Amino acid sequence: MSAEELRETKIDLAGESDFRLGALLIRPSTCQVVSSGAEERVEPRVMEVLVTLYRAQGQTVTRDRLVDACWDGRIVSDDAVTRAIAKVRQLARSSDPPAFSVETIPRVGFRLAIEFAPPPPASSPDTSPAAALPIGTPHKRRAMIVGAAAAAVCAVLTIYWAFGGFGTSQVPGVAVLPFAAPQADTELLQLSNRARDGIARHLAASGVSTVLTEDSSRPQTLRSELRVTGRADKQGDKYLIAGAIGDSATGLVLWSGTWDRPAADVVGIDEEFGRSLSRILGCALRERNTARAAVSLEVFSLLLNACDAVGREASNAVDATRRLIGAAPTLASAHALHAFALAIHAHQLDHLSEEAAALTKEIRASVARALALNPNAALAHVALGVRIGTEARYTERETNLRRALEIDPSRVVA
Repeated sequence: MSAEELRETKIDLAGESDFRLGALLIRPSTCQVVSSGAEERVEPRVMEVLVTLYRAQGQTVTRDRLVDACWDGRIVSDDAVTRAIAKVRQLARSSDPPAFSVETIPRVGFRLAIEFAPPPPASSPDTSPAAALPIGTPHKRRAMIVGAAAAAVCAVLTIYWAFGGFGTSQVPGVAVLPFAAPQADTELLQLSNRARDGIARHLAASGVSTVLTEDSSRPQTLRSELRVTGRADKQGDKYLIAGAIGDSATGLVLWSGTWDRPAADVVGIDEEFGRSLSRILGCALRERNTARAAVSLEVFSLLLNACDAVGREASNAVDATRRLIGAAPTLASAHALHAFALAIHAHQLDHLSEEAAALTKEIRASVARALALNPNAALAHVALGVRIGTEARYTERETNLRRALEIDPSRVVA
């Protein structure tokens, strides 16, 4: 599709022709999706997003373009776009196997990928090779394949978690085991599968060697250092996804957490789970990989929990990093995370300048300790780049942030 065609404005569903995606028949004018004779009606906004992605013929569609085409260019939150994309992904699962997928290209946009070619019409079967192509001519299909490969490389190289991306070749393999759910509840089974696929996708896109495995009976036999397990459930009017990171050799749980949403707002919880768990694991792996000595399972567990608390700017972040320092006083990353947690806390106390100023000494002491243990502790410099209380310190902050980026250009937070 040409650049000129991509600059189309508002989608007019009433004027859109029907089209197929795999085994699904899409009827934009009536906002219907037909699968095996069953019809499902979808929201007009969701249909507009699907049509916009389909029109792109395998090219990546930016968030701005989606807003222009589907929201008339109005100012909308990222959450609104994310929820619409999540509902489009739900449509893909209307057929088994899924008819298509929507790939998230971090910091770029979204791309529609056709998973299965549509069956030829019964009235006029066409068995020619061209008939198997789901979209466009053969050269367009090849372009889509090349585009998919490029998008995969882009996803691997794009760092999107809070404290940097994937580490070095030291990053271990992560096995994502089957997620549990009440067997009699089809909806929860589907949610557990989406959550599992989501975490595997986010980890793999971030450069972590990841494998989906069905063998959960003997964790020590997994060809990976770490394993991720989880469960989808429902309590009252809330949907829950519980996740855990464990050691494959011993089966010990190193970290666990739970995500919940009201039933009316459950769409997207699987994506939120995948992003959050990837951020936590990515932070811990990166900080562990910069350590100058081996990190024990106990310390790595505390590192996972510290990364979780600091990344969420949780109220227990300072306590979590103090526990990490207590277990690993010579780990530079422990002191750097502690300084960062203190800086966040101080920044939240702008109106209490005396208390914020009192924290400054502890922050600087933690940074000094981290840099004494490892002069290349980038996160320590980032901590000095955070505004502390009412202190502006613009030049000092910029100097430290630049130093952090010199050490590690992929430190997105810097």
